[in-house]
Amino acid sequence: MTLGREVRAYIALIAITLAIFVFEKIGVSITGSHALDADAWHVLGHSVPFAIGLWAFLIRQSQKNPTTMERLTSVCNIMFLAWVAYWAGTKGIERLFNPVHIPAGALLFFAIVGLFGNVLQLYFVHHTKHAHEEAHTYWGQVWHIVADLLTSVAVVGAGILILWKGWILADAIASFIVAFMVGILVLLQTKNLYGSLTHSKPSRF
Repeated sequence: MTLGREVRAYIALIAITLAIFVFEKIGVSITGSHALDADAWHVLGHSVPFAIGLWAFLIRQSQKNPTTMERLTSVCNIMFLAWVAYWAGTKGIERLFNPVHIPAGALLFFAIVGLFGNVLQLYFVHHTKHAHEEAHTYWGQVWHIVADLLTSVAVVGAGILILWKGWILADAIASFIVAFMVGILVLLQTKNLYGSLTHSKPSRF
């Protein structure tokens, strides 16, 4: 795999991530959905490991060792995701006790487009698999996207329930699902980073 292909894959990942975040935040301003907002912030969390992954790859190409930077980045990423999980959970509780009407059609539109963006991310992240010696760097990126795919499905499901049954509490439930999935992601990435630090075999799906 050439240097150009790796770099192009990372640039595409960063561009798609930022585009999804902006698009979903526009959706939040229109729909008022907490679940979509939580998913948007989760998506933004992708940009950090992708940007640092690109930086680390370029450093490695110059015959330097970016291992410490990659590990530090994993720690920062874990902290950010832990905040997203906490924020999504507390917002879900708030929406559970103070439900509001959400335009289901608009929510479905923004959630489905976000889901399509996640599929594109999975396609491009495959081309970064051999860019790093630290396995937790690559698998952290994959876990981000897979978790976001599942949370996007939850938001789509909330939109369907609101549209079909008028169940406005679905937005709160979807927020809890986002919080749960991000929490699982935090645990997986923490375990994988610990394995890297102790030189044990990194975990995979």
